[in-house]
Amino acid sequence: MADEEPALPEGFDQLPASEQLQMARDQARQMLKSLLDAQHRAEQRARAEGSIGQPGYITGRHAMDQAIASTRRMLEALEALLNDVQEHGLGPQ
Repeated sequence: MADEEPALPEGFDQLPASEQLQMARDQARQMLKSLLDAQHRAEQRARAEGSIGQPGYITGRHAMDQAIASTRRMLEALEALLNDVQEHGLGPQ
């Protein structure tokens, strides 16, 4: 079963840009937390099973590291954009 994208609240497109960005930032924070939690659980499981260092573990760890790094970059970009919007009043309010 494929994961569904979180539904946007009704009227999302009518919200001020700063509120839209805050919502996106909050979702990115939650995504990062979920990825870090999943990484921790996977590492605990691999230690318990003695599979750290195995090719499958290394491949999975690399993929998780990439997803975490990408999410962190996305979060940084959203925070910078939100700061610009709040500081300079950019975009429609």
